[in-house]
Amino acid sequence: HRVAAVLATPDRPTDLAVVLLHGFLSNKNSTTNKTLTRAFLEQGLATFQFDFFGQGESEGPFERITVTTALDQAQAAIALVASRGYRRIGLIGFILQTIVGALSHLLPIMLAVKRVKSHKKRGPYLEELTGIVEQWRPLQVGAFNMGTVALLFTAGLVWQYSLRVPAVQTAAWISASLLAVGLLVFGVKVVRLLRCQPPEKAHQDD
Repeated sequence: HRVAAVLATPDRPTDLAVVLLHGFLSNKNSTTNKTLTRAFLEQGLATFQFDFFGQGESEGPFERITVTTALDQAQAAIALVASRGYRRIGLIGFILQTIVGALSHLLPIMLAVKRVKSHKKRGPYLEELTGIVEQWRPLQVGAFNMGTVALLFTAGLVWQYSLRVPAVQTAAWISASLLAVGLLVFGVKVVRLLRCQPPEKAHQDD
């Protein structure tokens, strides 16, 4: 299957590159990837972004992606970047967003299948659960994206300054607060999902 990818290079030659792995249900052109690419290019580092199997512009049925497939693609991306002459390669992945994204996609389906045996009657209930997941999505995604960028910015500061420096502490608090907001929004939605029961008639078999 064809994989869509982009190699962004700075104005001056470099052997430093960072491979950016997007989160679940995201793509290589996410706001986070664009922000990181711009920041790395300004510092003289190249970036390589690609769409995982079945996501973004990459080919393949999304429902067939597995952890093994994703790991193989990440290793292939690193090998490809190395073949282009980059000797020092970093890897950035968004595990928290991936976990939350996977749960947001799977929880409604799992609950609907478990609680409503009839496939015909399951549809409206699944739509209701999906609607809950989609609520406040911009706030949740924005908080995670900005929190991740702030976390990476904090890590960059730690390389240069002590943890006692006010700027480092401020950046760390901002990052933690933004990620906490994203987790809080997701937590509220999980509670609502678990408490949302199907109509009584949906339990009856056809």
